[in-house]
Amino acid sequence: MGTSGATMLAMGLARVPLALVVVASGCRAILGFERGYLEAPPDTGAEVQPSPDATDAVEASVDRPDADCPVGECARPAPMPFAAWVAGATGTDGRIYAVGTDAKTSYAAVYDPGTNRWTSLPPMPTRRVPALVTLPGNRIAAIGGFIGGVVLSTVEIFDVGLNRWSTGPSLPEPRYGHGVASTSDGRVFVVGGVSEAQVAVDTVFVLTGSSWTTASPMPSTRWGQALVAAPDGSLYVLAGQQGNEIYLDTIWRRSPSSGQWETLLSTVKPRRRMVWRGVYEAGRVWVPGGADPALNSLGFTEVLDPLTGTLETLPTDLNTPRSDQGVATAGGRVYVFGGCGQPCKDPIASVEVYVPSRGEWLASH
Repeated sequence: MGTSGATMLAMGLARVPLALVVVASGCRAILGFERGYLEAPPDTGAEVQPSPDATDAVEASVDRPDADCPVGECARPAPMPFAAWVAGATGTDGRIYAVGTDAKTSYAAVYDPGTNRWTSLPPMPTRRVPALVTLPGNRIAAIGGFIGGVVLSTVEIFDVGLNRWSTGPSLPEPRYGHGVASTSDGRVFVVGGVSEAQVAVDTVFVLTGSSWTTASPMPSTRWGQALVAAPDGSLYVLAGQQGNEIYLDTIWRRSPSSGQWETLLSTVKPRRRMVWRGVYEAGRVWVPGGADPALNSLGFTEVLDPLTGTLETLPTDLNTPRSDQGVATAGGRVYVFGGCGQPCKDPIASVEVYVPSRGEWLASH
């Protein structure tokens, strides 16, 4: 679907029921970010309850490593046990958590890189594609999101030890297309995104314990960006757009000491895209995939070195271009999973892991 983000911005969330007919093509139809999961009824009251067997373990098959790989280095990752648009996070237990939805059903699962197996978890109570972040105490928080024509302030927390979801402190304002990241001191940052009034914002919300506060805003409005936290508490913002087709080529850094934002880099050849997800691994910020202005899913990965202020594109693309995907790290490697392929019609279950020794992405079958 070639409708521009500017045109869709003018449509307004209040008119979503009519726009949802268009979503059958799989492309985003409101504010440039909608997929097929927005075919749900336009209300936030209906929650998806776990089925009686929702907590039963469902394991994907384990694949053998390629013959030319050292043992244990590049076994193909198992696919997710479901196809969905997802958000991802790495728990304090070192496992990868994926939470999301297809056009009808809410899902959650955990991946153990040591066994190369996915296990299904109780689904997130409120069906949506949220932003996902790790909390202290081996908990995962699903923050905000969008479903059925409504931008949400909902926060739901999954306790790994208890294997159940609970309601967390709601966002001060509804958000979608926002960046989230947790720092080593246990705080959670929610940056930018789209508000309930269907406009991009520059706000920064900070969750400390069970209370939200407001911090210094970004230099300008921004949504559809990746927000990545470094071990020293710095926050990095990459890609995204200001609204009305104004894509941003600047990379911002938030200082952990002053709480102020600075421009780290303006890319020479901007790759206009919305990315949603990014991770910090091996001293660098990784941002794979995303969607371009025409809403095509992308396969390239950009890697930022914060120390040198340089940005490079990996020579090898993802095997499957994808957007609305989960991104997480485990065992020193970067994983990309789920989302929407190209052409973007239905969600996918495939998983890819970057193998540094081979300089390429290895995909599940």
